[in-house]
Amino acid sequence: MDEDGHVGFPANVWAARLTSSLAPKKLSISNLMVGDLGESGAWAAFNYTLDETTDKGEPNQMKGSSTIVYSKSGTALKAVLIQLSVNGRAIAPH
Repeated sequence: MDEDGHVGFPANVWAARLTSSLAPKKLSISNLMVGDLGESGAWAAFNYTLDETTDKGEPNQMKGSSTIVYSKSGTALKAVLIQLSVNGRAIAPH
């Protein structure tokens, strides 16, 4: 946890969280900022809200911020770093 109370999770935890259940999920982003890193790539930063239903059928919401850094290969961009932080409680008890 950092000084602002953000909690970081490895990418595999986030991927499992977003894909492991058949319950509906909605990921919304806001305050999108993007930047060019010249020939090496680009970056994007945004706030997000993840609304989901737990396996017990209860609503759960997580809010946080994210930064993604992309490397450039020709005209293609590839995500090389994904940072996701959660503001407050990350996961409601399931």
